[in-house]
Amino acid sequence: MRRSSIAVGVLAALSPILVLAALVLTNVTDMQAAWKASSPYPVTDRPIALARSFRAALAGRSEARRDIRDGHLGLKAWGLPMPAVRVYRDILAKRYAIDYHGVAGCVVDATEEAGWITYNEVMETEIARRFGPDLLERTWRESEQTYAAQRRAK
Repeated sequence: MRRSSIAVGVLAALSPILVLAALVLTNVTDMQAAWKASSPYPVTDRPIALARSFRAALAGRSEARRDIRDGHLGLKAWGLPMPAVRVYRDILAKRYAIDYHGVAGCVVDATEEAGWITYNEVMETEIARRFGPDLLERTWRESEQTYAAQRRAK
């Protein structure tokens, strides 16, 4: 057997690993989101959950970039909503044209969560660029105060 055929064989055997490594290294934040989202799964199911979550994280990031390009800002929320969420959503929509919408309740799939996490990461970066780094925190504090005042007035 010639050296070149051995090299080709080794390269062919390693190529899937190299492609996977290139994909992961260029998308470290997506892999982190996928790892976090797949952590509740048992060890035997985690590789499959991780692969699905990674794909969802890439899709979430792409969706957010497309929405920004199309002039749409939004945030996705899941879990039990806090009492002041309606006020928060209204302030974001009326003042800043940011769509804040619930996408799921408390029980969510790791795949979905990874996509939502990366979607929000991209959107939060764009929101901070346009309106300042603390807009979401300031708006949340304001919505809590407004909600508390509304409750006291009743």
